[in-house]
Amino acid sequence: MALLAGTSIMSVRVLAADRDIDGRADTVSNANDIAVLLALAVVFLVSQLLRPSTDGRMRSVCLVAALVHLGALVATGSRSGVLALGISVIALVIVQMVRLRFGLLILSAGLVSFLASLTVTIGVDVPQRVLDIPGAIQGGSLNAREHFWDAALAGIPSAVGTGFGTTPAFMLQAVGIPAVMHSVYLGLALELGLLGIAVWSWMFGRLLIAARRSPWTQELFLMGVVVAVMATTLTLEARRPLWVYIALLASVAIRKGWLMRIESPVVRGPVP
Repeated sequence: MALLAGTSIMSVRVLAADRDIDGRADTVSNANDIAVLLALAVVFLVSQLLRPSTDGRMRSVCLVAALVHLGALVATGSRSGVLALGISVIALVIVQMVRLRFGLLILSAGLVSFLASLTVTIGVDVPQRVLDIPGAIQGGSLNAREHFWDAALAGIPSAVGTGFGTTPAFMLQAVGIPAVMHSVYLGLALELGLLGIAVWSWMFGRLLIAARRSPWTQELFLMGVVVAVMATTLTLEARRPLWVYIALLASVAIRKGWLMRIESPVVRGPVP
């Protein structure tokens, strides 16, 4: 609920913000960071809409909230966010097919189409860079990310890495620009090395295994798809969005006592 409350306020502010020269909402924070949080909220709301246990009033609230969040996500102009949301919807459809919920499958496809068309109908300005996604994919446009990735690959693998947060200094020496990696996977591999990746994978894997037993498995799965897709082209490991998702996994695991052993206090002596 805290995530939805925060992203709801964020969505309203993004929709009310002025547009820059590219047609994107003029945000104080990094637009991609905002887009990750909004995408996490959208998939959660859509998943709630499709839950059989959700009552009619709550469905209406989730529908309106999903529409506002989707409009704000588009307004950020984050192509990674739009693509991640699209892939998470495909994952949702696959989940419904595996569970043989064909009614929900049809409903999910219709719902996503309705949200997308309604977002355009109500007048949300779609930045040109979002409309150009098909051309960017066909042309392989990565905004020079490929140069940073090639430079990082030259320093991988390493046992201990270059050290956490050293990517800008590494890039300054390698390509002459103090750039960030624009990829969580390559960034962690470069900075943490094989030993760090092993520790990171153990921690993250344990959280995922614990969260599988939660009642929010579908929501957390779809959120994971969003993070996994956006992590390919964005630097999230040192930013808040990735750690928000990790905190959600950890909170579920700790609350259920799956991440750490929670023992009741031992009462000694006679019970009054």
